[in-house]
This record gives sequence, structure tokens and C-alpha cells, in this order.
Amino acid sequence: MMAEERMQRHLAAILAADVVAYTRLMEADESDTFARFRAHRNELFEPEIKKHNGRIFKLTGDGMLAEFGSVVDAVECAVVLQRGMVARNEGVPSDRRIEMRIGVTLGDVILDGEDCYGEGVNIAARLQQLSPQGGICVSQTVVDHLGNKLPLDFTDLGAHQVKNLAKPVHAWQVRLDGSPLHRGRPTNTARKRSWLVAASIAVAALAAGMIWVLYPRDIAVLTHTTQPPLSQVAAQSVAVLPFTNVSGDPALDYFADGVTETLTAGLSRSPAIRVIARTSAAAYKGKAVDVRQIGRELGAQFILEGSVQKGADKVRIVAQLIDTATGDHVWSDRYDGEAADALALQDEVAEMVIGSVGGNHGLIRKQEYEQAWGKDQANLDEYDYFLRGQQLFSRFTKEDTLRALAVWQEGLARNQGSGLLRIVVGWAHFQLFYGGWSEAPDADLQRAFELVEQGLATRPLPPIGKYNGHLLRAWLQVYHKKDWDQAWHERDIVLALNPNDASTIVSMAELAIQSGQPDEAIASLSREGISWDTSYIFSSPHVHFGMAYFMKGEYQTALEHLQREPNLDPLYTLAFLAATYAELGQLEEARATARKILAGNANATLALMRAVWPFRREADSERLIGALRKAGLPEG
Repeated sequence: MMAEERMQRHLAAILAADVVAYTRLMEADESDTFARFRAHRNELFEPEIKKHNGRIFKLTGDGMLAEFGSVVDAVECAVVLQRGMVARNEGVPSDRRIEMRIGVTLGDVILDGEDCYGEGVNIAARLQQLSPQGGICVSQTVVDHLGNKLPLDFTDLGAHQVKNLAKPVHAWQVRLDGSPLHRGRPTNTARKRSWLVAASIAVAALAAGMIWVLYPRDIAVLTHTTQPPLSQVAAQSVAVLPFTNVSGDPALDYFADGVTETLTAGLSRSPAIRVIARTSAAAYKGKAVDVRQIGRELGAQFILEGSVQKGADKVRIVAQLIDTATGDHVWSDRYDGEAADALALQDEVAEMVIGSVGGNHGLIRKQEYEQAWGKDQANLDEYDYFLRGQQLFSRFTKEDTLRALAVWQEGLARNQGSGLLRIVVGWAHFQLFYGGWSEAPDADLQRAFELVEQGLATRPLPPIGKYNGHLLRAWLQVYHKKDWDQAWHERDIVLALNPNDASTIVSMAELAIQSGQPDEAIASLSREGISWDTSYIFSSPHVHFGMAYFMKGEYQTALEHLQREPNLDPLYTLAFLAATYAELGQLEEARATARKILAGNANATLALMRAVWPFRREADSERLIGALRKAGLPEG
């Protein structure tokens, strides 16, 4: 009875913090790591938590749990802590830095003496595990309660099924690249950003009734308007009209609404396009209006519309994309599935549509390329320069990369404040190195690094600029800075910014392979619902499946995937194909492939392969180089 009397339930904001790679740090220098972490805890964490009206209720060897009475206090404290750790890590070598992951939620906890237990503590711990290195993840409840109280931006990481929790956890990453926090009345920009976050839609499926529960918020515009868009970006927009329920049962309208919501929210996360507000598009529900008129009224270049039909056993979803300038159908498709798994089908269809329509090589982007090339070069502005160069750049040849560089440099000369063009000029310098074509590799990497840092510091920077900037920064952390931990942190940002794009998934799978995590790469490449574009090497999964299985030592499986890759690039497909043949003992085929490599790139020596294919683990590097040596590539 005494123990029961001491137990109390109450609502609290819980902060969970944990050291990244603590075991590795302790193995390297146990006493030094322990002393430095204790100093961070005593000098930063404990004072700041107390200052923000919180208390630490549990210490672990590599972390802590703290309780706050206010969500605002907890999140503000988390931001101050992470920014404080950045300052304290200045000048510390990357392999010795103590970096933290933090998770914050608001939930019900049981107070037992000085300790806390319950769902709130469990969710905070899981959010901490979802957080990127040096980052903060918060729950949907935290975002809703914050409202406009702090000038923060968030990246939606979606719902995650986590250990020991029956329901998925919807996670949001706090973006730490903004200005310092100030209490009190927020600025207009802060109010707008917080309002946009609060206006985001969360859709939950209630299994018993299969009813979609929508947060009752008035939504005027989706997340892509947190930064003022370029004039040309605003024109490249899509409106998702309410999908029509053709089942004959009005009670199933919820399912059509759910498809519309999922597509709208998913497309809004693609940096390639801007999505018209859901409520603006909803005004046309059930009305027979010419799509050209809708396009004029909404300012939308494309309309995505469709229908759903749900019966006892089957579900059918039809989607089509229409160009509002002409009324022509650009694309359409039909998806069928089992009614028993209708919500899973809905999510799968949404990913397919988003990949086909909104990806970096999706239909909307392809139309933009055609329009950019149809314009007089003298009249090109910032975004058109970006598009024209991007089409050349994606061909992945030395000549076209140099042409893209010339286009982007001209655009930057005419638009000197453009962060987007600064970033893609950096990409061109990096690709000269990456393709094995650079005459001054170190200088190209240094120039790429300078440009991406300048570009990401530019304000305002449109979403497509942020995406391309963080993607380039991820690779430069590998090739230029040799900082694999920071590269992985950038990888998390990239995947949060563009989660359903094929080229993004393929590129980040390659980074996982080079980081020594081929199973992670295989898992990401095995996702269902991705619209793969096998005509483009960096949107095709085959060569990267082959790379991953090669690094696992499963050479026959690697060969099967590599032989399916249609893009026979000397330093990529052919390099891993030659290495795989060599490891399988098929030396005649390996040497023939090596001759093709040299015919495609006369500089393709083992020295170049070491530069183009760095690996975190020396053993992985030696496996590839040793196999290519057996295939007959010269040392260089």
C-alpha cells in the first residue's frame, strides 16, 4: 500500500538524450571519454535543464532522461543543448567528438518517488533513437502543442513502427540551422512557420471502423511555402483534386478522402514541385469544371485526379496527371489490390504516384526540362538555368558535365545571389571528380565544398536547393572531409527531404554500401512502391544491389543484379561486374570487362578506383581493388 500511495500519474514533457557511438568512443579511450562526457553533463546539460525548469530523473552510462512541466521548455532546452554541443566540439577531431541524439515527447507518466515510468518515457527513448546524429526528434503531440510559441522549422519523418510499442510513432525532426531562440512574441515569419507546422495533416486509420480521422485545421498552403519560392518554381505546381468514390456506397467516401490526403501530403515533401493547398483543391469536389479553368484559378500547371472503387474483396485506384495548359493527359495508371489490406494499398499507390509524378526524374520535372530548352538563352532566369544544366548533368558524361557547368556558371553570373545555382555549380565540380574526368581532383573537391557551404547559407533557399545542397554535402563529407559520421547525418537529412525519390534512395544506398552497411542498402532498395527509372544509372537499383551483394561476398547474387543493369558505365557497372567475375573465378570474363572499362575511360587505373570508391573499412576497399587487380586493371 505504501508503494501504491507514492505512485502518481501526470502529463509531462520527457527529454531522452544519448551519446552517439558511445561504445566505439569508450573502446578507443575509456577514461578520456568518461571524463569528457561527465564534463558535458555537469557544465551544459544539468545547468540548462535546471534553467528550463526541468529535472533529470535518470542517468545512464551514456545518456539521461529529464522531465519538464512544459513542452516549450523541453524543446527549447533540447535546441540549446545541441547547439551547445556543437560549440563544445569545435576543434575536436571527428572521431573523438561526443555527439548526442535527443528525443522529446509529451505523454502520460507514472511518478514513483523520484523516477518516471510509462508510455511517455518509452516514446521519448524511441524518438531519441530515430534522431540523426546531433539532432532532435519530437512527436506529433509536441508539434501540435508548440503552436507558434517557438521560431522553429520541422521536417516530417513520417510514422515509424518502433520496438515495444503497438502504435506507430509519428516523428518530426527539429531543424537546427535557424537563428537563436527568443522567448516572447514570435516574429511574423516564426508565426507563419509555426502555423504551417500546426496546419499539417495527420491521418490515422482506426482499425475497428476503418475511419480516417483528420485534424480539424484550416490549411491554406503546404510546407513548401516556408521559404519564398523562386518565381519560376511557383509556376511548376500541382493540385491534387479530391479523388472520386465510384463504389456506389457514400459510406466509403472516407477512403477516397484518405487517398487524396496521402497523395497531397506525400507530394508536398518532394522538393521538385509545389503543391496547391488541400482546401483550395477541395472546393472543386463533385463539380464538373474544365481542368484548364481549375489551373487558371489555382495557379496550377498540373492536375492530379482519380477515382477509387472499394468492394468486399477488391480495391481499385485510378490516377491521372493532366496538363492544365492544354487539357492533355500526361500520364495515367491503375492499381488493384485486396480490400482486406486497403490502407496498405493506398500507401503503396501513393508512393508509386509520387515517384512517377514528383521525383527528380518524374513527369513534372521532365516537362520543365522541355520548357527550359525551348526558351531563348538570353531570357533564361535562375530556375531555367538550373533546369537546363540539370538535364545535361544527368547524362553523366564528361562533355555534358562541362556543358552543365558552363550553363550554371553563366546563370550564377546573371543571378549572383542564387544559392541554388551556387550549389549546382558545386555539383558540377564534384561530378568531374566522381566521374574520373577531373584534371585537378583536389581543387574540384575544394571548390565544390566552398560552393555548397555558401549555397546552404543563402536565405531564402528553395526546397530544391536545400535538397541538392545536403545531398552534395553528404558526399563531400566522404570524399573531401573523410568524416563518415557527418556524412551519415547528412544522409538522414536528405532522406527526410525527399523520401520517395528513386535517385535519392539509390544515392543514399551507395553511401550505406561505402559506409560498410550493405544490408541497410539492400533494405532501402527493396522498398515497395518506388518508381524506378532504369534508363538513368542513378535512379536504377540494379547496379547498387550488385554493389551491396558484392560487398557481402554473395557474388553470384551480385552478378545476377549487375547483368540486369542497362547503363554500362566504366567506373560503376563495369567496375563491379569485372570485380564480381574475378571473385567468381571467371577470369576470362573479368579481363574482357576490364578491357571495356579502359575503352570507356583510359584513366581507369586502380589508383583512380581507390579515389572514386573510398570505403570506411579498409577491408572493403582491399576486396574491390584486389578483385580489379585480378581482372587486369593497371595500377596507375
